[in-house]
Amino acid sequence: MHKVKLCSQSNDYVALDKISSSLKNAILVSEDVGFYFHEGFDLYESYQSLKKNVKKGHLARGGSTITQQLVKNVFLSPEKSITRKLKEAYLAYQIEGLYSKDFIFEKYLNVIEFGPGVYGIKKAAWYYFNKKPDQLNVLESIYLAQLLPNPRKYSDTFVARTLDRRSKSIMTVLLKRLITYKRISQTEYLWAKSQFDQFPWINASPPSQSLAQENLEWDSDAIDSLESTDDPSESFSADDEEVEEESSNESESTSPSLINQYSF
Repeated sequence: MHKVKLCSQSNDYVALDKISSSLKNAILVSEDVGFYFHEGFDLYESYQSLKKNVKKGHLARGGSTITQQLVKNVFLSPEKSITRKLKEAYLAYQIEGLYSKDFIFEKYLNVIEFGPGVYGIKKAAWYYFNKKPDQLNVLESIYLAQLLPNPRKYSDTFVARTLDRRSKSIMTVLLKRLITYKRISQTEYLWAKSQFDQFPWINASPPSQSLAQENLEWDSDAIDSLESTDDPSESFSADDEEVEEESSNESESTSPSLINQYSF
């Protein structure tokens, strides 16, 4: 497969090093925590998605990696079908052989939709918070991350100027993951939680000592503790299937021996 143009570099294009660590970490723990270690698709997550879809009798859970999502946005239609998923996995594997992880992640953040007509992190940061991508804090980052499963629908919270139960639940799960992987401190976690009812945030400043901005190593024991702290049933009722499905990601399938090799 020859190299292809994944997206054009317009005036709204932002380099990866010009995007805050808080945002990058929030997207990773939300969408694909094993991104830097798989080869385009996650076998464990694909298996979990298959089980869920068989149980539901339809494609209820996607299970796509960041690379697969990029492929879908650039090359494929949004239809939900087994054929499209197979094409998505194949093309993702090919793309991973051509480009670096940072390159793929950068392209992804510049094409992903964050709301109606809001494509790319530069537009999203300005539209929601009047900020540049490198100015986003952990609170703003988890808000943007929780939009991704269905940005046109979930961006209604911004219009309504209030966080609904689903948004608060998903954002709490993301904060738990960030603290488990030592991306944020306990102080940042408590601060972010305390700000939920103040949405939309104006000049909300996190604690001065931010772990997200430090060059931290991943904790090799994080995965084990995540399994006990990141159980969707702890945060959501059993019948809240939409939230439960969204709160399940690839974190459990990531090898602890690989986790500590990656940090922003």
